[in-house]
Amino acid sequence: MGIKVVESNNNLIALCNISNATAYGIYLSSSSKNQIATCNLYKNGYGVYLVASSENEISSCNFINNTGPGVTMDSASRNNTVYYNNFILNGIGKEGIIQAYDAGERNLWYLPTRETLVTHSSYGEGNFWIDYRGDDANKDGVGDTPYNISGPSHGQDLYPLVDACKWDEWFSIRCGTRDDPWVRVPTPEFYLD
Repeated sequence: MGIKVVESNNNLIALCNISNATAYGIYLSSSSKNQIATCNLYKNGYGVYLVASSENEISSCNFINNTGPGVTMDSASRNNTVYYNNFILNGIGKEGIIQAYDAGERNLWYLPTRETLVTHSSYGEGNFWIDYRGDDANKDGVGDTPYNISGPSHGQDLYPLVDACKWDEWFSIRCGTRDDPWVRVPTPEFYLD
């Protein structure tokens, strides 16, 4: 297991590389109001797994080639928000690709906002899904049809991104390698004298 958070609230998990965890890259249980941001989760059993966890935010992460879904939410997970992530080849099995799984209630797979960051949409922005097959007729960077999330909640990313988010390039983040695993981020100008 990569990172396990149990009965803990208001934490920030950011700028991490988690790979080859046989169970979960990040596991949250009975935890609320946590942020998972700008992490790379690849080749794990599951990317992020939420159990009875609510009001968490998962954004700006890469979920790549995890055996199970990139993000999984159980039936007791509610009011979580997932946006600006890249979901690439997760949960590949006989049934097809299950990039994400949602059994919870009122979870949002997009950020509803008129102040968009990576597209020209005036409604909201979601996630990049490698298996999304919809069109972008008006070329605003957001697909014209929703991306369906697997699971009994029938969740949808109403504003799927048609291009992958490139957080590492946009913010000059160097995510490290096996030989040099440290994540390096430039110091913001407002911290400099």
